[in-house]
Amino acid sequence: MTAPQLTRDESKQALAVLSAAYDRIATAMFGLDSHAGLRFLRGSGLAGATAQVAEHVKVLMSQLWAQFSALSQHLERARATDDLPELTRLLREPVVALDGDGFPVDLTGGGATAGAGAVARTVTLTGLAQSLETTTTELADLLTEVDTAVSTVANRLAEVSDALGKLRADPATAGEVDLDQFETTLAELRDLALADPVELARPDTSPTEQRLDRLAADLTAAAERQARIAELRDHHPQRIAELTEAVDRVAAAEQAATESYRVVREKIADPGLPAVPAAAADLRRRLASADALARADRWGRLADELAAIGTAAGEARAYAERLRRAADGLLDRRTELRGRLSAYRAKAARSGFGEHPELSERHREAYDLLYTSPCDLPAATRAVFRYQQTLANLIDREETGS
Repeated sequence: MTAPQLTRDESKQALAVLSAAYDRIATAMFGLDSHAGLRFLRGSGLAGATAQVAEHVKVLMSQLWAQFSALSQHLERARATDDLPELTRLLREPVVALDGDGFPVDLTGGGATAGAGAVARTVTLTGLAQSLETTTTELADLLTEVDTAVSTVANRLAEVSDALGKLRADPATAGEVDLDQFETTLAELRDLALADPVELARPDTSPTEQRLDRLAADLTAAAERQARIAELRDHHPQRIAELTEAVDRVAAAEQAATESYRVVREKIADPGLPAVPAAAADLRRRLASADALARADRWGRLADELAAIGTAAGEARAYAERLRRAADGLLDRRTELRGRLSAYRAKAARSGFGEHPELSERHREAYDLLYTSPCDLPAATRAVFRYQQTLANLIDREETGS
């Protein structure tokens, strides 16, 4: 369809608008070509999502430069002619042929195709310029995302590398931390991360990011351990004294449990309690060997041993206290049963069954069991229950008249 012929002023105005768009596109195109993100994508060794982005950008940049070249050629023709029909054709009609991939196709005489592909559509210079401006903006955003991902990954690697460097600079690290293994892991992760920073920077955690997180956590743990070791070198006598007091508390708890056991065995038959351990004695032996580790400058081993002793002391004390409470609980149970039996007997008296033969026999059975040492606690429990049931049945029969 032929566009209405432009006037001289209309052609000048249209040419000025197109020239301004061309200048903006030229600036954007050269900005893209020097973009840090594009320089990274043109490097070697890319993998995964980053390699896919690099291939997409490569094709898109080739397409954009080809379209920009076509726009430039047609604009030069428009600038070089004063013929209004020709200007109208160049500035208003579809004059740029594109193939299915968006690359310009040269049309020579008779409409024959001389380009790489068949003509899929034709566009006006204004339409081509608008498309180029839109695409260059989108591509600039994509390259900025790539550059941001590269910076993020580089900063993350630098943080981990700095943490490793600080560990290596600490003289106390020698023999305590496997720095070579850390170095090997970091080198491997650096290669993986820099080969595919796009994947690493995505919201979903990648396997490489997970490994980098673990390495950072391991380095942090190693640094914290080294700080504890340094603290221990200066204050190990105080730490050993603190643990000695903790072990003394274990011994006291075990002694209290043993005393409760003694009383229970006198008063409760077959209490079924586990033996009270002698953890305090073992912990004292372990503490006694701690000085030898300090004298040998085996601070890492000493730190581990003292930490283990501290944990073991806390657990041993808690266990001894549980055993004591369990033993005391048996005596509390006997006291509770005695109280219940007394309360049931008072109830029987109020109900008029204080001298009832069967109930009196039940009471005698329960009383004898509860007030004989050692007390058969399970049998006494059953006897009190039988007394309570007998009383309940008597009261029920009296109330129902049966």
